[in-house]
Formats: sequence, C-alpha cells, structure tokens
Amino acid sequence: MALVQVEPDEDIFPVRAPYGLDGDGTIGANHLSSKRELWFTLADCLASQQLTGKPVTIRRAIIFSPKNAQPDLKEIRIGDGIIINPQKIDLYKSLIELRQEIKRQRDNSTDLEYDKLDIAQNTIKIATNATSFGIFAEINVNDRPEDEFVRVTGACDPSFLHSTNKVEQPGRFFHPLLAATITGAARLMLAIAEKLVTEAGLEWAFCDTDSIAIAKPEGMPVEVFYEKVDQIVGWFKELNPYDFGGDILKIEDVNYGLKNPTIRKPLFVWAVSAKRYVLLNVKNGDPLIRKASAHGLGHLRAPYTAGNPAPGIPTPQVKLSKIGVQLWQHDLWWTIAKAAIDGKSDHDLKFDFHPALAQPAITQYAATTPKNLKWFDNYNSDRSYWDQVKPFGFVCAFYARKFAEEDVASTGDGKKAESKSVAIRPVGPFEKDPRRAAKMAFDRITGLAVLPKQLMTYQAALAQYHLHPEDKFLNGDYFDRGTTLRRHVFAKEIRYIGKESNKWEEMQNFGFDPEEEIHYGAKPPTRKSISYALAKIVGAQGLRATATEIGISRTKLTKLLENELVGCPAAFLQRISRIAVAINSRKNRENEQDAELMGLVKAEIRKIGISELARRLQVDPANLAKIVAGNRALPRLLRDLLRAYFGAKS
Repeated sequence: MALVQVEPDEDIFPVRAPYGLDGDGTIGANHLSSKRELWFTLADCLASQQLTGKPVTIRRAIIFSPKNAQPDLKEIRIGDGIIINPQKIDLYKSLIELRQEIKRQRDNSTDLEYDKLDIAQNTIKIATNATSFGIFAEINVNDRPEDEFVRVTGACDPSFLHSTNKVEQPGRFFHPLLAATITGAARLMLAIAEKLVTEAGLEWAFCDTDSIAIAKPEGMPVEVFYEKVDQIVGWFKELNPYDFGGDILKIEDVNYGLKNPTIRKPLFVWAVSAKRYVLLNVKNGDPLIRKASAHGLGHLRAPYTAGNPAPGIPTPQVKLSKIGVQLWQHDLWWTIAKAAIDGKSDHDLKFDFHPALAQPAITQYAATTPKNLKWFDNYNSDRSYWDQVKPFGFVCAFYARKFAEEDVASTGDGKKAESKSVAIRPVGPFEKDPRRAAKMAFDRITGLAVLPKQLMTYQAALAQYHLHPEDKFLNGDYFDRGTTLRRHVFAKEIRYIGKESNKWEEMQNFGFDPEEEIHYGAKPPTRKSISYALAKIVGAQGLRATATEIGISRTKLTKLLENELVGCPAAFLQRISRIAVAINSRKNRENEQDAELMGLVKAEIRKIGISELARRLQVDPANLAKIVAGNRALPRLLRDLLRAYFGAKS
C-alpha cells in the first residue's frame, strides 16, 4: 500500500467539489490541475496513467507493509456450522465464496426457497462490505449544545483549531489508510476496464464501484461486439483469487434471454447517471425491464401496490426482486423508456400513469431522535398516550410545493406582488391513506396546519427524476443528451470537510439541511483576509444587513472594519470567517440560480416571444428585454413571478 504526493497537471483523479448549483460536494473522476502538491493513493496514480497515457509527476511516496496477524484473533461461526479461523483463512475470501455458493443455490431453487436464499446471500454481502470497508471508514458525529474547539488535521496544511458543535469520533476499527487504498484499488480496476473498452473501439454507458456497462458503437456488427466484450472480460480472469474461479468481471444475466438464458439478447440502457438507470429489452415496441435503479426513489412510500396496478402498463415479466425495484418504480422506468422508444420529448413527459400519483408524496420514517419527536409536542399535547406519536414510532414527512401560484399575492390593481409566505416543512402522524395523512399535516417549525394543496404530489416530486443533472461532468445538464465529458478542474483552494454523509437519511426525508454539513473551511485565514472579505460583503449588501447576520451592532462592525479586526479573539475571527463564507456561498448560489432561471426565460421567449411572456407575467416588455439582455439586474419581484410561472408549467 502506498500514498503518493503528486503535482497534478491535467491528470485524472477523483475530485470532490461542489459541481452543482446546490453546492453539495460529490466526487468525479476529472482532469485535475493544481499548483500545490496533493495526496492520492498509488492506485489512483496508476489509473490516471492508464487513462491519460502519461505518467504522473510524483514528489513523495509513503509505503506501508502489513505485519503478522494479531495473535488474539478468534474463530467465528457463519451460517450452518461454517467455522472460519482468521489465523489460517482469509475472512473476506471465505465470505465471498460462501455468498457465491448461496447465490448458486438460489438460482437453481424453487420459488419458495428463492427469497430465503436471496436474503441469506444479501446478508453476507452486507456483512462483507461492512467489515472489509465500512468499519475502516466509520466516523460517528456527536452534537454538542455549544461550540468547542477541535483540531483539524489535513494532508496539505498544518493542523489548526476550529470551533464547532459537531465533534467527530472515529469508530473502533477506523483506519483511513485501509479505507483509502480499498477505494483507490476499485477505481484502478474501473480505469483498466475503461481503457480496454476504448482500445477495443467500444463505448460505455456508465460505471460504478465494480461494474461497467459496455455499449456497442453504431454500425458495429453484434457478433464483433460480443467477441470484443468477451476479450475484455477474459483479461480480468487471471486476477480472480477465489476458489470458484471464472471471471471477476462477469457478464450479467440480464444480457441473456428470459426463455433461453444461453442466448444473448440486445440490451438497451437509459442512463441519467451511474446510479440512475434502467436496462431493458424492446419487445413489439414496448420496453421489457430487466434491471433498474431505485436511486433517488427509496425515500418515497409506494403510492400503489400490485393490488391496484397502473392501467396500460404491462405486468413485469421479471421478478421485481431481480429487477431491484418496487412495482411503482418499475412503472416509472417503463414510462420513461416507452417515451424514449416512441421518440417523445423528455421535457413533455408527465408521470400521470396512475391516479395515485396525484396524491401528496409521502415519506415514512421513525421518530428516532428527540429532535424529531419534539416536532409532535403540540400534536401530542391534547391526545391520550395511546394516540400520541411515541419514540421510534412511524410518522410521515411531506414535501412543500415549490414556486406555487399561492406564493405570489395580488396587490388589488391587477398586478402581482411579493408574498410574505415562508417555506414550510410539513410532517404528520402516521397514516396509510395518503389523503387522510395530508389532512393532518402541519409545519414542524411553527406547528401550524398545512393545507393539502400546499403539498407536492408524486407527479411533481417525480417531474424531473429522468432529467436529474450529472453536474460533475460536462454535457450532463437537464436537457443534455449524448456522452458526458470529463471536466478540467483547477484546484484553487482546499477545504476540509467532516463526515460527508452525516444524517443523510434524515436529510433525505426532510430536505437538505446545510447546518448538518461539517465544514472546517480552508487553512486558518489571516485577520487581514477576513477583514477584506467582510468589507466586500458590506459593500455588496450594506452595513445593516451584514451586522444583523453577524449578530453585532452597526457601530461595532464599523469599528472592527476600521481597525482591520485587530485584537479580536481567535474564536470570534473563526465565527466571522464562517459567516463570510456562508454569505458568499449564498450570493454565488443565488447568481447561479438566476442564470439558470434566465436560461428558461430565453428558451420560453424563443418559443412564444417576449411580448407574450411579458403579457403573461404582467410586466413591461421593454424592461423584460433589458433584463434578458443583461443590461438590468433581475428584480426580486420578477424573480418570484418567473419561479411561479415555470413552477406552474412543470
């Protein structure tokens, strides 16, 4: 195992950055250039050389070697009497071989035994993944009632103190070296596969963790394509360390026919990203779903079941457990694929294939924290114990409509004015019937009742599911089609973050909460740089607004700026720095969102004309033209009108 300090120059490395408008960080294998030396695994360096054809410039390397096994390791028993002695046998190799045997039994079993064996193999899969990687990357976040100083240690800067109310505690087996080298090795395997695919003159649709979807170029005979794929698969055969032998880059069963599993059938893919895709055959002009992703759907409660199927959508010809989705998710992908086969526009696709999709979208979750349970204090106050929401009891979460017409009020003279409405965060007690559940919804912050018409339906929640942008690559925006391309990232600054998936399940249910993200910032900023940034913010938004956000008086803020923050304690400087970063991030996000909104405006103008759009918005066409041309700033009122307009259209 080795960690390598490199000087990136358009090399391909995994780069975490806030690629999208939402500002949340994600990792993309992109071209990276940096004037600073950065640390990666040796496997990542080898992967980059495979993909770019040029060696990486290395400044320093640290090599780690394993020692003898711990003498106190004990035997463990798995399954029906299977005993593994970790002093003599590789635990992970044994688990993977056991899982492979159970999968073989499952595939040759009757329907009655299939589900039982499938649960068993999946249990071993989870245990193997958790012990071979998860425990080495385990970080537990503890919330503190008040901020306290923690020491932040990074690879590229000296350690520094940071004030935060979220303290990270490594797990018992936390070992970042092992965790990093494991993921680096996986990326190397994918890089080798990608290189073999491109050298063979083939294409690929997506790849993720341990798989790659190889695509046939247009005009290539099918027989030639299959032969080239088999050669790529065969390259990896010698790397198989397991007793069951065979290929470790396995051709999945979905490539073969349902009636004759020995004959390959044309398999098509509709892919939004590496985790959001559907694989299908085409039969009589209709999609036959073979495998699909539930990514981005798992938090929603099923709006209907097999007892009330969607009219007009054929019954799945493959077990849903093999496809990997629920019935309504299958039907969603069937609708997306059918529209693509029929040549319909993605923009015009409506998810109204079942009446239940017109109901409010619901997420079912358990009140597992005091914070979650406290939201129901008012609800519980006038109810008997048996009717109250109790700890770990199920409750419902809903989604507020965005840019609804109700968000824009009338001034009484025919014009529209800004509404005083605020964002709502609806929750409610558990109820199976979505319509009854919606009638009991309330805002978890204010406790006030929420009207059903204020809740987002399944149709609205799914409206852009198939258009979800893949921001980390080029040509991956909402209406882009074709091959995505790697970005070229220039590293200007390194920011240190904490656990990347902190409370991800809670945020999936209740929406993104920036307060749950753990940001330590860059290396400690200087007093002068903080003062300069603060002065720029005051110039942009005014003294009063800035003083209010910081929580000090305008007089004190003026004196601090005059003295360039001289004499301020370290904790105060860190607090000011965090606030300045948050304000700048918000302003940048607002600018990006305005740019996206103006893109929609220009597309609408090309479609209906600027005069007609101005008439619908009840604004002056001349002023609208100046704003579209960039000669005038976008006013807040017009911003809200445009959001309402495009929200209503979607």
